[in-house]
Amino acid sequence: MVVLAAAPIAAADVEEQIQKYFELAKAGKDEAAAKKLGEAVITGAAKDANVLNEFAWKILTDDGIAKRDLEVAMRAAKAAYDACEGKEAAIVDTYARAFFDTGKAADAIKFQKKAVELCQDDNLRPELAETLQRYEKKEEQIQKYFELAKAGKDEAAKKLGKEILAGAAKEANVLNDFAWKILTEEGIAKRDLDLAMRAAKDAYDACEGKEAAIVDTYARALFDTGKVADAIKFQKKAVELCQDDNLRPELAETLKRYEKKKSETK
Repeated sequence: MVVLAAAPIAAADVEEQIQKYFELAKAGKDEAAAKKLGEAVITGAAKDANVLNEFAWKILTDDGIAKRDLEVAMRAAKAAYDACEGKEAAIVDTYARAFFDTGKAADAIKFQKKAVELCQDDNLRPELAETLQRYEKKEEQIQKYFELAKAGKDEAAKKLGKEILAGAAKEANVLNDFAWKILTEEGIAKRDLDLAMRAAKDAYDACEGKEAAIVDTYARALFDTGKVADAIKFQKKAVELCQDDNLRPELAETLKRYEKKKSETK
């Protein structure tokens, strides 16, 4: 018996699915349905690099989305990249942006460099190069911060940390990764818990408290600053939000640790 691969969905159907996806994403009411539809778009678009690229870019940048599904954006961007064999500058640029928005600055820089190198459009190339400079500056600042923090140069580190927060603005994953690293990185002479809390809170606000991993970081910042009751409250929320079967047990274990700490201090 010969099993045939599923045929790609007709272009009109994919376009309808994309439209419905963004209606759901902007309403923010049924994230599970939006995710399922997003996955159907990626499957349906098959190897249509431009459709996949535009879908990923819109998830990453469209105003009004209640909660950006960066996992779906990354999958769409990767599928577009694979479909064009990494040879289209605009598609590689989107793939780099997906990395950057998920906190993977080093990968973002790698692929943004490739986008600049590939670009034959004299109007587009300066824009891609400027984006690369932004990624590099952010990564350099963060690396420099931890060099200063590990060297015990607290005042210089604090000043740079404030600049990083201001520059990251509403980039939830960048802020979250920065906060987590302050809280957990080995070798830091003196952890700036105030800065970590500010970064974690900014990340929490940027994602509107809807990302389990970000809420987990916020709970950790509260715990490490002695606010155990608040840490428990937000860690419970992180567990409730988590849709990742691999991550949820880890978040639940952390919640137990916080609750144990509270019971010991009564």
